[in-house]
Amino acid sequence: MWFAALPGCEPWLARDEAHAREIAVRLNGQDAHAVDRDAVGRSALGDLWDRLPDSLRSMWVWAKMVWCVPSPHETIGYSAHALYAILAGRFPETDLRDAGIDVSGVPVLERHHIGGSLVPFFDARDLLGDQG
Repeated sequence: MWFAALPGCEPWLARDEAHAREIAVRLNGQDAHAVDRDAVGRSALGDLWDRLPDSLRSMWVWAKMVWCVPSPHETIGYSAHALYAILAGRFPETDLRDAGIDVSGVPVLERHHIGGSLVPFFDARDLLGDQG
């Protein structure tokens, strides 16, 4: 396995050494510490951001970072559609349950590939109610 990262930042999984070097070149031109991830999430998801549990906020930040990697669907177990769903405020069933959010009785409207399986995704807005 190959990884690329700025010092003190989460590593990004790469396909091979050449891909790791490509990621490193892209990252080298950025100051990851200057990015306000909280502001980025709030800008993208609006009031939903404030209602998300910390674990789902972390998952969103992770998806945002992975989305920037060339060919994200080739580097990790999440399809590009699954990453896009997370960035739009829709999360996998297991992660919602782990965050203490009950999904029982809520109809599954979309499924995306994660690790070779088709996993139910739910919109966090539907599950957290109108708290905004």
